[in-house]
Amino acid sequence: MAVVLGTMLAGLPAAGAVQAATGTPTGGASLPAGATGQQEPRSVTLITGDKVTLTPGPDGKRAVTVTPAPGAAKTFRTLTTPDGDLYVYPSDSVAGIADQTLDRNLFNVTRLLADGQADGSADGVPVIVEYADKASRATLTRRAKELPSGKPGAVLDRLDMAAVRVEKKGAASFWRTVTPALATKKSAARSSSESATGPVAKIWYDAKAKVSLDVSVPQIGAPAAWAAGLDGKGIKVAILDTGVDTTHPDVQNRITATKSFMSGVDSVTDGHGHGTHVASTVAGTGAASDGRLKGVAPGADLLIGKVLDDGGSGPTSGIIAGMEWAVDQGADIVSMSLGSPASAGGDPTEEAVDRLSASSDTLFVIAAGNSGPGKSTIGSPGTADSALTVGAVDKSDRIAEFSSRGPRVGDHGLKPDLTAPGVGIVAARAKGTAMGTVVDEYYTSANGTSMATPHVAGAAALLKERYPDWTGEQLKAALVSHTEQADTTVYDQGSGRTAVDAGLDATVDIEGNVDFGFLDFEAKAPEPRTLTLYNRSDKAVTVSLAAQARSVGSEEALAGGALTFAEPEVTVAAHGTAQVKAVLDPAKAVPGVYSGTVTATADGAAVAHTAVGFTRDSERFDLTVNLKDRHSGIAASADLIVMGLDNDTFVTRTVEGVTSQTLRVPSGRYAVLGSVSTGANDYPSGYEFYGTHEATDLFNLDDVTVAGAATSVSVDASEAVDVKVRIKDEKRPLERSALDYEVTRINEERLGTTYGVMAYPSSSDEVFGAIPAAAPRTGTSALSVYERSTQPVLTAAVKGAGGFPLTVKTPPDLTRFSGTKNLAVVDAGSASPEDLAKADVKGKAALVRHDDPRHISLRLTDLKNAGAAAVVLLPVPGVPYNVYAANSSLPVFATGASDGEVLAKRVALGATTIALHGLEDSSYAYSGQWTFEKGIPADLSFTANKRDFATLRQSVYGDGGRSKAWYSLSSWSPLFPLSIRPWQQVRRGAERDEYVYAADSGQQFLQTMSPGEDPSLYELETPKTYRPGQVVNETWFAGPLTPAPLASRTPCVFCRVGTTFMLYTAPHDSEPDHVLSTAVLNMTWEAYRDGEPMDVSFGIADGVPEEADYRFVSKFAYDGTDAGDGIRHSTGITTDYRFTSQAAKDQAGDCGVTGLEYCAYDGVINPGYDLRVDLFNRARANQPYSFTLDADRAEGWKGSTAASGAKASVSYDGGTTWQRADVKRLDRDSFRVSYRHPKLASTDGYVAVRTELWDDHGSRTVQSIEKAYALR
Repeated sequence: MAVVLGTMLAGLPAAGAVQAATGTPTGGASLPAGATGQQEPRSVTLITGDKVTLTPGPDGKRAVTVTPAPGAAKTFRTLTTPDGDLYVYPSDSVAGIADQTLDRNLFNVTRLLADGQADGSADGVPVIVEYADKASRATLTRRAKELPSGKPGAVLDRLDMAAVRVEKKGAASFWRTVTPALATKKSAARSSSESATGPVAKIWYDAKAKVSLDVSVPQIGAPAAWAAGLDGKGIKVAILDTGVDTTHPDVQNRITATKSFMSGVDSVTDGHGHGTHVASTVAGTGAASDGRLKGVAPGADLLIGKVLDDGGSGPTSGIIAGMEWAVDQGADIVSMSLGSPASAGGDPTEEAVDRLSASSDTLFVIAAGNSGPGKSTIGSPGTADSALTVGAVDKSDRIAEFSSRGPRVGDHGLKPDLTAPGVGIVAARAKGTAMGTVVDEYYTSANGTSMATPHVAGAAALLKERYPDWTGEQLKAALVSHTEQADTTVYDQGSGRTAVDAGLDATVDIEGNVDFGFLDFEAKAPEPRTLTLYNRSDKAVTVSLAAQARSVGSEEALAGGALTFAEPEVTVAAHGTAQVKAVLDPAKAVPGVYSGTVTATADGAAVAHTAVGFTRDSERFDLTVNLKDRHSGIAASADLIVMGLDNDTFVTRTVEGVTSQTLRVPSGRYAVLGSVSTGANDYPSGYEFYGTHEATDLFNLDDVTVAGAATSVSVDASEAVDVKVRIKDEKRPLERSALDYEVTRINEERLGTTYGVMAYPSSSDEVFGAIPAAAPRTGTSALSVYERSTQPVLTAAVKGAGGFPLTVKTPPDLTRFSGTKNLAVVDAGSASPEDLAKADVKGKAALVRHDDPRHISLRLTDLKNAGAAAVVLLPVPGVPYNVYAANSSLPVFATGASDGEVLAKRVALGATTIALHGLEDSSYAYSGQWTFEKGIPADLSFTANKRDFATLRQSVYGDGGRSKAWYSLSSWSPLFPLSIRPWQQVRRGAERDEYVYAADSGQQFLQTMSPGEDPSLYELETPKTYRPGQVVNETWFAGPLTPAPLASRTPCVFCRVGTTFMLYTAPHDSEPDHVLSTAVLNMTWEAYRDGEPMDVSFGIADGVPEEADYRFVSKFAYDGTDAGDGIRHSTGITTDYRFTSQAAKDQAGDCGVTGLEYCAYDGVINPGYDLRVDLFNRARANQPYSFTLDADRAEGWKGSTAASGAKASVSYDGGTTWQRADVKRLDRDSFRVSYRHPKLASTDGYVAVRTELWDDHGSRTVQSIEKAYALR
């Protein structure tokens, strides 16, 4: 199994799901991210059933752990984009992404996490299934219900789509059903897929969109319309948002229809505040302010669609359903102050806006987003052509810094269309909410393009009242044609700031703009752009058109004659229209981005204007990468990354079965890196989905210069050398269990890209290497190799005369056993029902042809039911393989192709026995990362001595017995701050030695251990460095698991900043630098000040400056019933912290929070335990027993650590009755707790512990632990 990764190290902020959110400034101290749990490792399950875990490390480092779907041996391609988004693409998704039948956002881990899709927060993956046929609503509903592991959602029959929430636990089943329909290039099973699911055209991510007046209303000229008797009366404006406060005086009489599109929510009540603010900006009467704070169109009728929840977000499918409802309700205008990151290929909301606009007279007014000031940050669905997309200005008509800018991502389209006030907007406040900056009971102030959008929607309502027969296109034209232009580009402001007064009685409007998008250097003249002129007057008007444009940045004027009109002067009949074509000659435009204006004049006066925008690319040349595999033949596949070293070019390509790939790039210097794979061109059915190869080799070419002519370079894998690691003086057997090797290329500006391969060598016969390369002339080129080798957990040999050892390749989740099994071998064919009817496999090792990996899991179940004792998979001759085995309770391994054939022939000749020798866990393992900073060396054989390693002597405790666990060791070096690792299976209730290569002093390591079958819960160790020869004794999961300061994840715990307390804790085992991830745990807080309740969240609460008595109570509950989570002890912990505190008078030197107020630590007592238990967390019954109790403090506490006293008691019936224990002092802060265990039969099998510690300064902590340890 291999994982392919590519990383762009650009130091840019990560893109989240918020594109149109309100932006309000905050002050005060800067709280640590970890104080709210944001530094917790988080996992997300993909639609394919694969799981990705992202763990933030120190100084911006990140650790990524990939868990394949059960039994799915496949590759993963990992890419971090220049904007910081992390994508993880399983190999069986690549064909769909390439064919554009699969939305790549389904694999954007950054966005999924930002959208709240993390495991533990969401139990399903939201998708929208688009069908290729025109099916009825009933048919779409039926199809959605028939998809496995799917919960049907909104049916969008206008778009031929149906929303489905795919249960994460069944995601792999869903994926197996729809995959054949997507893999159209190679699958012969499409017809059967269509009969089962309907003709699937595309699967989209059902992304979450999020929420994106006394001065601002006059700013856009609304009073002039009011003076003309216009207030929007009779005009229907739909507000698709968080709902509305139907009782608010400003809007309660304006609402004519409501509907909720949130699953399980019938009411449109606004628990967020955003929708009410927006609605009152459109049509608020100002009743709560004596008419002073009324909206733009106070007479308009409001249709309220709740498409966002009270957290301000909602699924794409619900938003589209709301759009369809609004059109069905006869809405003249739809106001949408929401959005999500746009994709170059478009998305369903964008498509919905264009389709609904074309099929109705409705105008969609949509926020541009709040991701400015960077370019190409317009959010979807504001990216739709037909949308009236709104940016934001302040009260002085300056573009708000947060306002998203164009050009549109992908095609450089001209957006936004115009702007409106969006800074400091005062409008209605929903009851019980505090969005923005609260003004009073009825009003609040907020910033954002969300606030600008309803200004334009209201302006459109005023125009619609004046011109009731106008279509949405005409409303858009009138608004865009008559704006106040600022001295900035059209990609900032569109045509300018909304001015409804200028458009009320205008003579001429212009529909459309002169948007030529992106033009190649060699492009011939593009199709002319058509402008439609509307004449509103009662007489003909002669209009002259003139255009001007300048290059953005240089301000160089577009050359004369570059942009002309087929008819520079045209006469438009009364109440008529005329069309004029704008013609661009690209050859007259110097490469660059152009912004300008078309001005229409009549009788010597300007009567309308519209925007001009386009990008002419610089001259490009062919850069051809010639590809050869290890046999100098056609590469089975290749990943290419081309990065400009002196320009911002960044291109990635994935190709299959080609000899070359040509890209068009400007003149300049380039890094060319990636991988080339060698493999069979014609795979048996099923293998092609998983990207199995004979070999994969990295390459990282020296600087490639493209200097005004076509250039070619060669990547020849026949020159590759294999990666090999040898521990020189280790005589015990080792097998390679994990490999991650990467190349990085960094330019002089310290920007770069990293690409690599992660693999399970013990599960595959694929070999891995790289093509040697010299150090580059400029910048940095480096190679990093990480390998982990372990004691083999399974070996096999044919017994008897002429016996021989067998190659053994095992799945990562191999079912293990301890001891030796001598088994007769029987040929079970492909283990089909017909084959099993002929073969007696009971108690034997079944030899199975590994002919189709998609079916092997079902075959394994059948073999188990037939009584097989083990399964030997026989590879297809000449075809590279990975081992496929999902959730098998049988030992399963694959032989090599050659020895497997010998075994098969021997079985055919007569009785054959094999001996299997198994271990439940490797007792030793070697892990090392080697970094080379000057290209790729000619020899990738790494030899290390045992003395180069540090020894981590691990005692992995179990809860009551031996059980499966998972281990990962991430490592970072200065040039490789992203670590990609697979989980490695280990055992709890066992001891093992992990040898870590420590000769490179620049490396840092992060250990992670998961206690259960499914690595959804994990314990992290503080990142560390090691020395050669160092011996470290470690314990994992030694009880009890108790809350402790989360010092390893946050800079300040058990501290206060001014009046803000931070007592954020998490369960720890007996190691002080281990912490259990809390994402799936039930942890609650209560807080009191001088006996009165306080509000508290995640251990954060506000107190008072003066001295007071505080009490914080944390409750941690875990029922321990889910076998996948592995926690059986310490299932319930209540900790009652009491202490006295006042605001700090100066800053604690090591307090990690800085701000407007001082930070200091509190003297909270935290109990610590040293239990005397065995590796199963058990102690003997009917015996005297004692443990050490410590009074620990926060690491930064500078006061006395002495404890005045301690008490303890124990319970053997789950806390129903308690027995007091004897407590004796050991030193100033430690005590010995002693008692005698009763006979096991008189207990429930566990010991509950309750302790109390106090000091002379008002601190006291009482802690109760259910099932602290077990008895035996």
